[in-house]
Amino acid sequence: MFIYYTMEVLKKDDAKPQARQLAGIIFKNTILNSTWEEELEGIWNKMDEPQRDALKISSLQTLDNEDRDIIRAAATALTAICILEIPEGRWLEVIEILSANTIHKDN
Repeated sequence: MFIYYTMEVLKKDDAKPQARQLAGIIFKNTILNSTWEEELEGIWNKMDEPQRDALKISSLQTLDNEDRDIIRAAATALTAICILEIPEGRWLEVIEILSANTIHKDN
């Protein structure tokens, strides 16, 4: 499925940074704008839970990257997932996951 490919590109360390950034934006736009296109309508909610969970895990894993632009792209994808999940009462533990993994690095 297209949405999985965008996440694969985003998390792929040997992909060009620009491609990874674009993949994050495309992922976000695809799942958030799915109500505008009839063929994409509700694409996120049509996926079964294991499919959604795999994408959630990938977005979280990609936050652990050295490149700030890749982190931003992963955060964009993660934010889109949260926009769809949290209002439905799903994936509320993401807040605890993110809080527990937050560290401050002196750069």
